[in-house]
Amino acid sequence: MTVDLHEVATRRLGSTQTGGRPLPAWIPLPALALILVSVVVLGRQPLSDPDTWWHLRAGNYLLQSGHFTGPEPWSSFSSRLWVLHEWLPEVVMSRFAATFGLAGVSWVFCLGLVLVTVSLFVAARREAGPLAATAATAIGLIGMSASLSPRPQIVSFALLTLYTAAWLATARDLRPRWWMVPVTWLWASSHGMWFTGVLVGTAVIVGLALEHRVNVRQAFRLALVPVGCMVAAALTPVGPQLLISPLSVRGYAQFVAEWVAPVITDPAPMATLTMALVVAITWVRSARPTPWHQIAVLVVALGWTLLYGRTVAVGAAMTAPLFAGCLQVLLKQSRPHFARAERIFVFGVAALCMVVAAIVPGPSAPSAAAFPSALNGKLSQLPSGTVMLDAYFLGGWLLWQHPNLDLVIDGRTEVYAVSYVEDYMGALRADRGWDEFVRSSGAKVALVETGSPLATALQQRLSWRSDGSDAGYTLLRAP
Repeated sequence: MTVDLHEVATRRLGSTQTGGRPLPAWIPLPALALILVSVVVLGRQPLSDPDTWWHLRAGNYLLQSGHFTGPEPWSSFSSRLWVLHEWLPEVVMSRFAATFGLAGVSWVFCLGLVLVTVSLFVAARREAGPLAATAATAIGLIGMSASLSPRPQIVSFALLTLYTAAWLATARDLRPRWWMVPVTWLWASSHGMWFTGVLVGTAVIVGLALEHRVNVRQAFRLALVPVGCMVAAALTPVGPQLLISPLSVRGYAQFVAEWVAPVITDPAPMATLTMALVVAITWVRSARPTPWHQIAVLVVALGWTLLYGRTVAVGAAMTAPLFAGCLQVLLKQSRPHFARAERIFVFGVAALCMVVAAIVPGPSAPSAAAFPSALNGKLSQLPSGTVMLDAYFLGGWLLWQHPNLDLVIDGRTEVYAVSYVEDYMGALRADRGWDEFVRSSGAKVALVETGSPLATALQQRLSWRSDGSDAGYTLLRAP
C-alpha cells in the first residue's frame, strides 16, 4: 500500500511536542510578498526579448485579417504555412500596446509573472505548509527564470503548475477535475505547450494503475479528463491541426538557442535538478514506499528538464509541488490548513502589486542595450519592400518597428524551410557559398552584428559600406 508522504508526516509528526507544531502561518508570508514585489520590479524593466515584437504584430494582424492559419504574410522568403496557435495572448498584448504603449505590454508581463508566482505558491501550499511552500516558490521561480519573458509561453508555466497540483489532488481523492477541460481550450489558444497538462494527467493515471488504487472503470473515468482536454484543444479556432503543431519545432531545434540541451550548471537547470534531487533523496530515505504516481510525475519532469533549455521551466513547474511536500517532511511539521486569512493575504498582495505596477511608469521604448534604436531614422527612410539581410535576434523587433522591410529571417523560424535556414546560418558564419546566398536574396542593406564574420565579409569582399552602428549592430549598404 502506498501513501502520500505529506499525509504520513501530518499524522505521524502532528503529535510530537515541538517538532509537530507548525510555524504560525504569517511568518513566511512577508518573504512571499517580497518575491511578488521582486517579480513586478523585474517586469517593469525595458523589454528586451527578441520575440515579444512579432507577437505584438501577430495580434494586430489577426484582428485585421481574422486569419488563424494561412500563407505567411510578411516575408517573401517564407515558404511554410503560418499557424497562429498563440493568438489569445497576442491579441491581448497588441491591444494593451495600442492603448497604453509598451508600458501596457510591460504591465501584462507583470501580470504573467505574478500569476506564475501565485500558481507556484498555491500548488506548493496544497502539499506543504507556508514555509516550505514559500521556499518551493522561490526555487521554482529560479528554475523558470530563463524562460520568464513577455511572451505567450508564460501562460503555460502558470497553468502547468496548477494542473500538476490538481492531478496530485486527484491522486489523493480519485475525483476528476473537469474544469481542466474548458481551461485547456484557453491554454491551447495561448501557447503550444498545452499538451504538457495532458502528459501530467496521463502520468498520474498510469501511476494510480500501477498502485492498484483504481479499477478499469475508475481509470477510464479519470482518462476522460486528458481526452477531453485534447478535444478542447482541437476545437480552438486553429482547428485539429493544433494537435500536431508542437511537432513542427523539432526540425528547427538545432537553430534556436533555447531549443538545445540545457547546461546543467546554469542557474535554472541547477535549481530544478536540485529540487528533483531533494525529492528523490527524501523518497529513498522514507520508511514507506513512494507512490508510483509521484514517481511518474518526477520522471516526466526530469525528462523535460534535460530535454531543451526552454523546457527546463516545464520541469520546474512540475517538480515544485513535489519539492514542497518533501520539504514539509524534512521540516518535521504538520501541514497547516490553507486558511482564509492566508489566502486573502496572498491574493491581496498580488492584486496590490498589479495596482502599483499600473501606477508606476513603465518602459516607453525597447531596451536600448538590446536593440539599435538609434538607427530607426535611417531604417524608416528605406523604401517599402526593401530586402534586408538581418541578424536573427533583430528579426522580431524589425517586424514590429519597421514593417516596411522585407526581412530574410525572423524569430518565427518554422515558417521558413529548414534548408533555407541552414543556408542563412551558413551565411552568418561566412561559410562557403555565403556570397551566393546574399546575391540570391537581393538584399542591398544589412543589419548584422558588428565584427561578425558576415559583416566583415560584406565589407572586405563585397565592398559594402557602414552607415551607422548602435547596440552592437552595424547597418551596411551595398555599393
